[in-house]
Amino acid sequence: RALLPTFRSVSNIATFWKVRVSQVQTYKRGIRQINRDSDVGMPTPEPRFYPAKKAVSALALLQLMLATVHYVENSLVLHRNYDDFYHAESRLVVAVVWAFTLCWILVTLTLLFGTITNRPPLLLPHIIFSVIWLPFKLIVLIILFISSARISSLLFTSFTIVIIAMSIPCEWHCYNVMHLLL
Repeated sequence: RALLPTFRSVSNIATFWKVRVSQVQTYKRGIRQINRDSDVGMPTPEPRFYPAKKAVSALALLQLMLATVHYVENSLVLHRNYDDFYHAESRLVVAVVWAFTLCWILVTLTLLFGTITNRPPLLLPHIIFSVIWLPFKLIVLIILFISSARISSLLFTSFTIVIIAMSIPCEWHCYNVMHLLL
């Protein structure tokens, strides 16, 4: 109980809220100052109020690597085993996963472009896609587990699920911060 912040009165909550609002106003003043300095020709320092962008960028690069591996793997499966599928439905499932992986690569590139250029709306497609993609990957993991697939496939899919699950709140926080300050 001693570790949790406690507010003994409404005035403490109001003071806490004023401090948060004043921090945001300070950040906005800093942005205006940076914009004025850049118009004059002075070098612009790195914005110190975007620590969330670093985490999102790192997770996006990791997702881009995972998506590329998935894309290459599905492309090879479709190309090399095209005639070995017992049913056309099996081939269709691999083709659908291949198409989703291509979409994953595209929205991840959009996410990276949005974080680099400070455009918060470009973060939303990846957040929405991740919310849809995560249950899909969970279903794939359950199917792999039931069908007693190789341990490497299980670990790779599990790692992908963890990365996607971690990135959703990070991206949402980064979107909120960028939307508030820009």
